[in-house]
Amino acid sequence: MNNETKLVFALEHIAHLEDLIVDNEYETYLSQSLSTMKYELIRQLSLEQNRKGDKVETNKGDLISELLQITAELGGSMERLTTFNSDGKTTKKIVIEYDEKIEERVPVKEVSE
Repeated sequence: MNNETKLVFALEHIAHLEDLIVDNEYETYLSQSLSTMKYELIRQLSLEQNRKGDKVETNKGDLISELLQITAELGGSMERLTTFNSDGKTTKKIVIEYDEKIEERVPVKEVSE
């Protein structure tokens, strides 16, 4: 069995594990651990395919879907933006916010001169 086949099988097993942990009391914790392994296996599979000369077609929609999943696992929110500048350049940005905390601020006392 070659490396690419092993990586594909490993990803299939992770997909099954993701299905099995749904509604588990510790689903969030387990999902985070699986996500780390899943994205490492995806990275290795991509490297293996690139090494062999196989062009991996990545669908932008699939990537955005993965980002939405990651955002949900972080308990955050994701915003997609399109920016324009005065030179006519257009770019797309994705902003993920998570772990929001509000810290109490101490008022600054003004120094009188």
